[in-house]
Amino acid sequence: MDRFCSRKFAVAMITVLSIVLANFTGIELSDAEIASLAGVVMTYLGGQSYVDGKNSAA
Repeated sequence: MDRFCSRKFAVAMITVLSIVLANFTGIELSDAEIASLAGVVMTYLGGQSYVDGKNSAA
């Protein structure tokens, strides 16, 4: 249950919902814009996972 309350999960869900809502509202996002957004989010999630792993190992 803690996984659904984590910041990483929230960021991932907000990103997906933002892309889906942009599509339904008619906001045109190019493939490059979506890829850039996904890259930023994946970098954040990877970095946060690294920090969380270091904190749990200590």
